[in-house]
Amino acid sequence: AQPRMAHGRWYPTLATLTDGRVVIFGGLDEHGHEDVNTDVEVFTPSAARDGVGTIQVKPTAARWSQLYPHMVRMPDNRIVVAGPDKWDTAVLNTSTWRWTDYPDIPRTRLWGAAVVEPYDAAAGPRALTLVGGYDTVAATGAEPDVYRLDLANPGAGFAPQAPLGTGRAHANAVFLADGTLMAVGGGVGNGPSQGLSSGPVLTAELRAEDGSWTTIPGQAVRRTYHSTAALLPDGRVVSTGDDLDGTIRPMEIYSPAYLFAGTRPVIDAAPSAVAYGSRFTVRTARARSVRRVLLIAPASVTHANDMGQRVVRLEFAASSDGVLTVTAPPGAGPVPGGYHMLVIVDDQ
Repeated sequence: AQPRMAHGRWYPTLATLTDGRVVIFGGLDEHGHEDVNTDVEVFTPSAARDGVGTIQVKPTAARWSQLYPHMVRMPDNRIVVAGPDKWDTAVLNTSTWRWTDYPDIPRTRLWGAAVVEPYDAAAGPRALTLVGGYDTVAATGAEPDVYRLDLANPGAGFAPQAPLGTGRAHANAVFLADGTLMAVGGGVGNGPSQGLSSGPVLTAELRAEDGSWTTIPGQAVRRTYHSTAALLPDGRVVSTGDDLDGTIRPMEIYSPAYLFAGTRPVIDAAPSAVAYGSRFTVRTARARSVRRVLLIAPASVTHANDMGQRVVRLEFAASSDGVLTVTAPPGAGPVPGGYHMLVIVDDQ
């Protein structure tokens, strides 16, 4: 057992700093629906695997936030918060434990998805994109709006992007194995947070390289509140959940078009672990045809929120003997440690 927090938390978000400490923010406290836990707390794990860590409240960082704040830890350990409420845009300096406010999101977007855009390993996260959600102030139902925040210049505010074809709340946004973004599930209704039963969206959408969205084959099962979707290690996507009426629904698995675009490249050999800043080899028969080498973090998704999702582009060079020489990320600043899926994408 680890030390207890000062108060309860219902629907918070966590962010891991480069030294392994965990910043805890958001959620409701033990008193119920009207009492937001405004504390920012830091959990420091023990150096011993079986040890007891410490937890500390940072009084200067106290702040109100909507449930499941969208948090991105930057390479310098600053934490960017962007939504879901329109006023939830600020940067936390984890050295001084003080916030700097930035321009509001154009609208409240409760239960919308947020994704860190794919980025180069040496650079770290560059952009955060907000997808869908519904405006509790306007009460107009789920919105198709998509906004992007430049993480290097949050003062510039949110830039509108090509909208979804259909408004969605409680949808999941999942990066596929080639870096394409998929929006799946959700509903268009205007009910309470656990509602939206008036209009489940069965179709899914894929974002093209120009930012536009294309509808793809739909689902047979409604996926709204408490649904999840995640990339599988074999390149498919699993979609499951939804508890609006207590019915147990079967999971569904989507096979993206890239699985049918010719013979897939095969990783014949790769190390089970690599050190920051190292170079490692990946053996694959068609090394010369490989166009991208990616690290994709495993999913940690709930309530349309997966702030651990990362797609990281690695530098590499191909030789004629079936070997890729790949450069690992330079440190924990741009790429958090832990398990990742290694993916190669060829010219097909």
